[in-house]
Amino acid sequence: MNKNLLTFVLLIFCATSVLAQLTVDNTEINLSGEATEAEFYDHTGMTNTTSADLELRWVRTIVSMPDEWDNYFCTVPGNCGLPTTDSLSFTLAPGELGDFQIHFAPNGVDGTAEVKVDLVNNADNSIVETIIINVATTPVSVNELEEAQVSLFPNPATNYFQIENGQKVDQITVYNILGKQVRFFENADNQLFVGDLTKGLYMVQLVDLDSNSTKTLTLKKN
Repeated sequence: MNKNLLTFVLLIFCATSVLAQLTVDNTEINLSGEATEAEFYDHTGMTNTTSADLELRWVRTIVSMPDEWDNYFCTVPGNCGLPTTDSLSFTLAPGELGDFQIHFAPNGVDGTAEVKVDLVNNADNSIVETIIINVATTPVSVNELEEAQVSLFPNPATNYFQIENGQKVDQITVYNILGKQVRFFENADNQLFVGDLTKGLYMVQLVDLDSNSTKTLTLKKN
């Protein structure tokens, strides 16, 4: 009976020791951004909780990722892998706080990715921790008013001006050169009266409420 109890206690102790080899601050990481960004980056701390050097390696498994994307990891202390590197070793001294750094380059291609990273103890090939990384691109914002090539006509204006290609324009605000609002219009279909304004330059801000796009143009008043 006592022998069985001792064996059970030893098993619990050994299991606890394995689990306690390494602590990782964040084991689930989510990254997002526009596909035009040069790189998505994040990192997580990791600590050797043993009293001896911990010889580790990270092992990458790409669950899904666009072919055009690049992904690589760095460890501090340690080195950076290449986008083609699936495993690399590093060492943490007793009590040492390290850093696991995550890099994704979407290279202008929309998509999503899921990558699993196992942190493995080289001494016995046991997995001491697993990090899951999910990446998604967000739609690139498009300025609808820029796309529509909205402009002012006539420019210079004497009494009236109107919006060319202004089908998407919901609001028009006119500011003087001091930044003070001097006109506000809610309809871009009609001629817009500025005949009583003094001669000079004005800034005309156009707003598309549907796409939350804005465009600012210069109007010369004769």
